[in-house]
Amino acid sequence: MAGPRCARCGAAAPGLVCSYCGALAAGPESGELERRALEEFCGLLQGRDAEGQAKLLESGYLPSSPVALIEAGVRCVPFVQGDRLNRSAEAAARRLEAVTVKLRLLPQTEETRRAVSEFEAMVREFRKAEASDLFWGLTVLGILLVVITVVGLVLLRRFLG
Repeated sequence: MAGPRCARCGAAAPGLVCSYCGALAAGPESGELERRALEEFCGLLQGRDAEGQAKLLESGYLPSSPVALIEAGVRCVPFVQGDRLNRSAEAAARRLEAVTVKLRLLPQTEETRRAVSEFEAMVREFRKAEASDLFWGLTVLGILLVVITVVGLVLLRRFLG
């Protein structure tokens, strides 16, 4: 007899969270269910490589209650502060943006306002560092192209002249 299946992707879902796509596989959300589902989701993340983590972070379970959303955001922080070249860092930054949007749609408390502010600052810092990396990468590439062109011209002149 087949066990429960994920409503989103159809994979076997023996727990609260689908181990394939990360969606909530259980019924209606409650505070305790959200907390347990978030724990299970984070456990799934730990068992994946960077590509698998990125896929789960992009489409996986995101709670609805303010407390669980803040916890989900806090759980993204290590990924965002890690290696920016890793695909899971970009996925975590997008997930943190989604958490921030959901928190903004809920009734505001001091805790949610502070979380939104801190999460937005973290994403802003990530995007700024990402832009800086791109700038310096393109600068180095441009310098290399100039050096290759100059060396090529010098060698061409030497052999032809």
